[in-house]
Amino acid sequence: MRKVSSATLHSTRMPRAAAAPGNRVVGMERAHSSGPTWIGAILVVMAGTDRRWLVLTRNVSHAVRVPGHAELRAALVLDIATGLVRGVAVAPSDFEALGSACDAALAKPAGPLAPFRPDGVLCAPGLGNLLAESLGALMPTSTLPPITEVVPGTEAEDIFDCFVGHMAGRAQPKQLPNPEDWRVLVAQALALWRAEPWARSSDEIDLALEVSVDGESTRHSAVVMGNAGLQRGIVVYPGEQSPAGLRDWQPGEAVPAPAGTLLCLLDPPAESPRELTAKALRYGWPPEAELVPVFLRLGAEEAGELDRDEARRMTAAIAALIAHDARGPVLADTGREATSGTVILGDGRGASFAIYQRPPPA
Repeated sequence: MRKVSSATLHSTRMPRAAAAPGNRVVGMERAHSSGPTWIGAILVVMAGTDRRWLVLTRNVSHAVRVPGHAELRAALVLDIATGLVRGVAVAPSDFEALGSACDAALAKPAGPLAPFRPDGVLCAPGLGNLLAESLGALMPTSTLPPITEVVPGTEAEDIFDCFVGHMAGRAQPKQLPNPEDWRVLVAQALALWRAEPWARSSDEIDLALEVSVDGESTRHSAVVMGNAGLQRGIVVYPGEQSPAGLRDWQPGEAVPAPAGTLLCLLDPPAESPRELTAKALRYGWPPEAELVPVFLRLGAEEAGELDRDEARRMTAAIAALIAHDARGPVLADTGREATSGTVILGDGRGASFAIYQRPPPA
């Protein structure tokens, strides 16, 4: 297998509009929708009688472009009782985005939520005055609910990541990894970066990998990238064999990567989607690092982000590759001398792995 850059992997499996951050073009009327119902429940559900909102904003100019607007801001209103999205909007300013998102949250919330006036509103630091102004325009005859500035939890930031990723063109999972899943996965990716297995391996070496998570075993073919100093990371293919045509791949050709392929790419922060860099930092990646991890799943038509099961399998796969590399050079023979072990996942349970090097083709 020859070297495959991150840009090549993105462009061969993602629609053109999603091949790079900031390349999704939408009309302003679509950007002001009342919110995608595909975002599931927040992972930490608070008391069911809580009638408060959590309001966040972000600059999303890198992820979506609207003709005639150089900067775009997104506002997200979460229902604290359920963790569901009540309203979301994209506009040229925080004030406009907040107005549209809060209007939707009040009158026509997304999904199954009923309209109601909140008993209180939590918001990110520095947003309180602008939010009060936006809500005052929507509720001119009412007393405004108390507004409290708080540091948003990681679960809320993860849901916002999903919205931005969706706008950028990446498929989003139905079941998000929870914060502990992310912490363990990012820790394994950091261990991979520090171990530098690409200094002793290459993407010409085919590794057979078996992973068992929650009693379900899956078999994969894994490859370490980075020996030539181009794209560092790992690729975990579904099934027992590498994709047909992989070893004969040439630049300019479609990369033979079947649906279900999992990627851990280590990219410079400037080349990584901003929200994915922020996620890695949020879960323990050192801010001074020259590279940051990007985790992706390849689908039949587009790339997407890992669901919880995939994040857990990727955690075990990275642990297997690190353990195998730590053994030093291992002969590839038909004896299949496997490296095996266990890694503790975010929920405290162990995932087991076994990995060995396949003999080179005759």
